Amino acid sequence: MLPTQATKLGKRSRSRSKRRIATTMTAIAVLCNAISLSAAGAEEVIFDEAALRAQGIDPELAKQFRLGATFLAGKNMVMLSVNGAKRGKYSALFNHEGQLCPDAGLLRRAGLKVPPGVPKEGKAADVCFDLREVWPQFTLEPDPSTGTLNIIVPQEALDPEADTVEWQHGGAAGLLNYNAQYMASRSTGSDTRYWQIQSEAGFNVGDWAVRSNQNVYHFGEETRADYQNVMAQRTFQKLKSTLQVGQIPLTGGMFGVGQVIGFQMTPEQALYKSSGAAIVSGVADTPSVVTIRQLGIPVWHTTVPAGPFSLSGFSLLNTRTDLEVTVSGSNGEQQVFIVPASAYLREGATVSPGVTWGVGRYDQTGIDSHPTVGVVSGGIQAAKRVAIQAGGLWSDNYQAGAVGVNTNFPWKMNMVFQYTQSVASSPSQQGGLSSLSLTQPFGDNLSVNLNGSHQDNGYREFSETLVRSNDDSRNRDQYGASVSWTHEVLGGFNLSWSRSTQTRGDAVSWVQLGWGRQIGRVNLNVNASRSSGNYDGKHEDRLYITAQLPLGDRGSISSYMNRNAGKDRYGVRLDQSLSRDRNWSLAVDRDNQRKTNAMTGTFSAVTPWTNLNGSASGDSDNYRSLSAQASGGMVIHAHGITMTPYRVRDTFGIARVGNKGGVRLDTPSGPVWTDRNGYAVLPELGAWQTSTIEVDTRSLGYRSDVVNGVQEIGMARGAVGRVDFGLVSTRRVLITLKGSSGQALPAGTAVYGDDDTFLTVVSEDGSVFLPDAHPGMRLNVDVKSAPCSVTLDTLPEAVPEETLLYEEMNAVCR
Repeated sequence: MLPTQATKLGKRSRSRSKRRIATTMTAIAVLCNAISLSAAGAEEVIFDEAALRAQGIDPELAKQFRLGATFLAGKNMVMLSVNGAKRGKYSALFNHEGQLCPDAGLLRRAGLKVPPGVPKEGKAADVCFDLREVWPQFTLEPDPSTGTLNIIVPQEALDPEADTVEWQHGGAAGLLNYNAQYMASRSTGSDTRYWQIQSEAGFNVGDWAVRSNQNVYHFGEETRADYQNVMAQRTFQKLKSTLQVGQIPLTGGMFGVGQVIGFQMTPEQALYKSSGAAIVSGVADTPSVVTIRQLGIPVWHTTVPAGPFSLSGFSLLNTRTDLEVTVSGSNGEQQVFIVPASAYLREGATVSPGVTWGVGRYDQTGIDSHPTVGVVSGGIQAAKRVAIQAGGLWSDNYQAGAVGVNTNFPWKMNMVFQYTQSVASSPSQQGGLSSLSLTQPFGDNLSVNLNGSHQDNGYREFSETLVRSNDDSRNRDQYGASVSWTHEVLGGFNLSWSRSTQTRGDAVSWVQLGWGRQIGRVNLNVNASRSSGNYDGKHEDRLYITAQLPLGDRGSISSYMNRNAGKDRYGVRLDQSLSRDRNWSLAVDRDNQRKTNAMTGTFSAVTPWTNLNGSASGDSDNYRSLSAQASGGMVIHAHGITMTPYRVRDTFGIARVGNKGGVRLDTPSGPVWTDRNGYAVLPELGAWQTSTIEVDTRSLGYRSDVVNGVQEIGMARGAVGRVDFGLVSTRRVLITLKGSSGQALPAGTAVYGDDDTFLTVVSEDGSVFLPDAHPGMRLNVDVKSAPCSVTLDTLPEAVPEETLLYEEMNAVCR
């Protein structure tokens, strides 16, 4: 066959194929148009099955199109979305009419209440349960194209106790955190060197986190190693509590005991559903998106069905500022209204849920006595605005009980009161400690706080009974007050005062005044304080003034003046950011009393392996100092050892970006980078909350692209998560394409590959952009007047080093 004949046959073949596609698309367009007419209230459309068969379309499609956007009959794996919030995947059952047949498992996964009559999980009923009979506003929006089932329900359908997130459990990995410090200083007659290495070793397996802490330091002529503690912890999701065992700090909720060898159970607050302190009600004309803002910041975002709605259970920035509510309807209309703070407050005081308890043998460093001690505390919600917390501590020679009350009054005043009664072995060591705090806001710009405490002569903390002391003077009364006020013109003011007296009559008082304001681009801050008494009758005054001026986007210059006890010191500091991960500063100051000038330079850098900080300083009095610090961690996992510049916490993960090294990921704890095998450590992931991991696409290079650059992960405490980002190799090329006679090709013309795969279209200037090109690639341009083709035989095998985002070349389409 001659080449010309083959070309004509190829063209005719493609032409017939295109005609078939066009005919099919036309028929589908007719179906879709019929659906839209039917939805708009037109008479039911009857499809001609013979005509559909003639066009190569299965007549059964007509029945499916009549139902609108629906899932096929049977079980379908869908992504549940409830009022705009993702609830995970579930295998949902649909009947032949496209109606959802819910079971108890689906409703629990969606975070909805389970009405009577709904089948158990995995059980199918003869007739699908219609949830609109229970909740008339129940609305379904199936989207088979994305596999999403959007559910819109009223607030009363949501189960506040439901756990709707599919938490990641398990995983195994070992870790080592480190913090190494070095400091050396030299002056006339003195030479000092100091170094310290703090480490934390451990592993995670089966949601257990095991940790051991050690410390080695050198100072002067002494080098010492300290073993600090070892402990294991695990959260039991059904109990909503975390178990800690080993050498642990025994908190007891209301008591600070110190380190013990034992165990304790503490409530996992993140697993308790907060009822919130506000209720927002309104009416939506159509299914709508509701956004609630406080101080301009979104605090809640959800969707509601048409009709009245009532929202609660969201967190507030504070309980004194009004809320702005925006209701955006599906018809494009929008309504905005304000809910005053006095109207939305419902429960100003809430009790901390759960019970804290623990037992252990006292193991505090520096104390020879090691008694057994036990603690327990819990609380009740006595009324909407009254929360009561109580606890007890028991040991052989010491017992104590405590009770606390948190109350919010209707006029926005908050009161916190706590009383602790201790009974020690000696009759003279028995007494009580009471404290009271009152906070009252006056509008949005003024707030006043008053606080005080009184301690009986015989009151003792648990640790005090184990230490012998010859000092018979103890704290008796402490008082304090603070006032905060902001003004648009005058700036922000803060005044604080406190006074402490002892049993033998000595007293110490302290007062501080702060002011800050931005004038033009300059930020001014003044802080003045006076402390008097100090148990020696003397007083001390301090004054600190700073002014800071930004220098572009990456730098600033600031000056300061510091007066302390009649001694003046002032200076200038320049701060500069070299990049997102590297900063330096240079400061010069003057000490008027010593008549010396000093200079200090600092540098900090976050690298893929460690976090570095360093400084060097010197003055005109021959003082020199140098310090350096390196911190970070390493994780031992199934695929090797990966470094991280940040401390690895109890809940962490491993991310992989193909096999590409040097890719930057933005994580909740800061940026991390992949190693040469494509792995990176996610050093801290929120336990029982969703964390977002994002690939910085600028670090991928010009020949790679990521399939999905943002992923969310929900972690159980103590688990080791895994996140995979798929990479595709690309070579971006912009081709300036001309016809055989030098004319520009028509804009919008389709460009196909050799296998008739659609690639792109010709742009308005006649150029063609290929997201993934390769040498020798053949392009077929479907110009109506004269189809042509071009082969990229001039594209080099290797990408030129000077290439940035894409390559450029010229070609002629013949």
